[in-house]
Amino acid sequence: MRHSVCRLRYRRHAGHDRAPAQRLLGAAYESDDLAVGIAWVVEDLERWRKLSEHARRKVEREFTIMLQAQRYRALYEELLEARQKVSPP
Repeated sequence: MRHSVCRLRYRRHAGHDRAPAQRLLGAAYESDDLAVGIAWVVEDLERWRKLSEHARRKVEREFTIMLQAQRYRALYEELLEARQKVSPP
């Protein structure tokens, strides 16, 4: 395994010009990329803290109980509507 962050691709996170400015993207199903990405995070305590803080804020903002309930309700309604189209009552 080659420990090189340059193997990984970076991309700016749309709508967020400040921290975190980049998301780490490895190739799907590539355990080497995953290992390099994990090493990149844990090798720097300050980086780990910032990433953790931003991840927590994102989860608290985008995955509230109310938002999740709305998403499930929309999904159930979509499924019911699709079912009714296939087999009307």
